[in-house]
Amino acid sequence: MRRTSEEYWRNLQLPTRSDIARVASLVIALEDKVDRMEEELETEAAGSGRMEDMERRIERVEQKLDRLLAAVERLESSNGGEIRATEAARRRAAELGVDLREVRGTGAEGQITVEDVRRKGES
Repeated sequence: MRRTSEEYWRNLQLPTRSDIARVASLVIALEDKVDRMEEELETEAAGSGRMEDMERRIERVEQKLDRLLAAVERLESSNGGEIRATEAARRRAAELGVDLREVRGTGAEGQITVEDVRRKGES
């Protein structure tokens, strides 16, 4: 079922869960690289030529990270911005005035449940 679903979304040229997961792993890897480079910068003596080179490298990595994050946002918005929630959770959110976009789903495959809405309404 999952494979068929992935193929269907791919045929529609919409991002699949695996596409978004790949982009997310790239973002995490880039963040790790930026952290390591910043740590290296902190250990370097200020004013050295190597320091300036590292700063330029960090700047390039951050630009790439910004482009990746923008791509992820485009993928999410092209997905129709669908919020996975049960009908009961949608009704409860309307009653409590809770924005479902701000609720983290704990149900099957991240689906928002009534309990998730209740917790968000209490916070």
